[in-house]
Amino acid sequence: MTAHNVELLIAHPLNVGNVDVEFEVRTGKKLLGRVQVSKGGIDWTPVNGRKPRKASWEEFSDWMMSDG
Repeated sequence: MTAHNVELLIAHPLNVGNVDVEFEVRTGKKLLGRVQVSKGGIDWTPVNGRKPRKASWEEFSDWMMSDG
C-alpha cells in the first residue's frame, strides 16, 4: 500500500465561514483529487472529475458508519 501523508497543525479553533477549506489528496506526488469542507458538508472532486460528489454532514456520517 502506498503511504499517504496528511498534516494539519492548528493551535486554536478555526471557524469555517463562507469560504470552503480545501485539501489536495495525493499519493506521493500524484494528485488524486480535492476535498472541500464547509459548514454545509463535504465535497470530493477526483482529479479528472468535473462535478464534485457532495454530502451533507449527516450523509457523510451515515456513509462512514455503514458496513459497505
